[in-house]
Formats: sequence, structure tokens, C-alpha cells
Amino acid sequence: MALYSATTGRRLFAAAAEASRISGWCAVDSGHPAPAQRHYLAALRSAGSAADPVITANTLGFWAMLRYSTGDPEGALQLVDAAHRHAAMANAHQASAHDQPPPRTAAPRLTREADAHLALGDVDAAVHTANRAIQTLGGVTSSRGTSLLTGLKSKLAAHTTPLMRDFLESS
Repeated sequence: MALYSATTGRRLFAAAAEASRISGWCAVDSGHPAPAQRHYLAALRSAGSAADPVITANTLGFWAMLRYSTGDPEGALQLVDAAHRHAAMANAHQASAHDQPPPRTAAPRLTREADAHLALGDVDAAVHTANRAIQTLGGVTSSRGTSLLTGLKSKLAAHTTPLMRDFLESS
């Protein structure tokens, strides 16, 4: 028998999910992709127990970065797609509460998706998705969003298509 309420239980699972996600990111930064995946999986399980689609979407986005940085852009796109679905659930819930979803959470997911498209060699899809990320930010400045977009722009600059030049000139 639990000695705390269901709400407290969900908060505990959410905290465990965030701790596991952060542990996964630390493992990625330390060059240990296998433990990182185990941490991300634990984070997803805890986020599911917390019934928290925001933490789920965030974890999936971080896991996607691991996937495309270890040579699995297809897997990264699948994870980003799942992240978008969970974010949409969270946004629908927030909209019912008359809140607007924060653009700084959507833009990094879109940037990760653009990175995965670029890793697959689909420059047009990468540019389209990068434009969506910039539009989503809509003038909101955050160091994480700005640094992700700056990194993506430098990767995109290596491609000399007309669409790419237009993107770089307009952004």
C-alpha cells in the first residue's frame, strides 16, 4: 500500500524520468552510447508511469540525437516522429487549459529532425524542417534553441542548393 497520493506518485515518476534522461545525456557526452540508451529507456518507462507526455517527448528528442550521431538517422527520425506525437498530446492538454505550448520546446525537436534529414542526405527536408524550427521560435530567444539552430545552419551551409542559399539568407 502506497503512503502517498497518486499525484505524488506521478511526480516521483516524473522526477525519476528526468534523472534518467539527464543520466542518458551524461552517458552520451562521455562517449557511452549503450548505457545512454538504457537510461533513455528507463526515462521513457518512468515518464509513462508519470503519464507525462512532455517528459516523454523531451526524452525521445534526446534519444534521437544519440541515434543520428551514432549513424542511425532513420531511427532518429522515428524517435523524433514519436516525440512530435507526444508533444502534440501535451499541447492539446495545454490548449484545453488555455495555455500556449512553449516554442522553445518544439524548436529543438524540429532541429533534431532537420539534423536527421540532413544525415540521410535529404537536404530539402532538412531545410523545410529548419524553417519550421525558426518559425516556431518566432523571436523567442533561448540559448539552447539558438545554439542548436546555429549548429544546424553551419551543417546546412556545406550544401550549395538554391533552397539552401535562400534559407541561409533569410535566417
